[in-house]
Amino acid sequence: MVLHRQTHGPFRSVEELRNVRGIGAQTLEKVRHRFHTETIATDPLAPPEPPATITRTSFSSPLTSDPPPLPPRPVASTGAKKLQPGDPPIDVNTASPDELQRLPGVGPVMAHAIVTARATKPFDSVNDLDRVKGIGAKTLDKLRPFVTVR
Repeated sequence: MVLHRQTHGPFRSVEELRNVRGIGAQTLEKVRHRFHTETIATDPLAPPEPPATITRTSFSSPLTSDPPPLPPRPVASTGAKKLQPGDPPIDVNTASPDELQRLPGVGPVMAHAIVTARATKPFDSVNDLDRVKGIGAKTLDKLRPFVTVR
């Protein structure tokens, strides 16, 4: 938005956000409540400028172009550390979602996908993990040393 505003000048209405690359109708509806336009007072002798600008309303300063930093995310919901080489492997047919999140590259979404896939049909081998959405050859190679199927 900042680059667009620098290139094209101030926004005259919230609707003009649709002209920003990557902001379509759905995105605009999701963020519309965070923006408003306001008239900018200008010198009457100065050349005319666009009558309004758009500013964020959810942050402390309307001139802030970057949102505040997000707090760091935990590694796993249980606070347990990721498995390290030499740790005993996790059985993907019996592990809880929290245990699965200890696997490298596995977060809450992937853990849920593994649990959902095994509920349909338990895994017969570690290679069966490739039927889980999001687990491709590279991820499977990363997981092999840390998982087992009993």
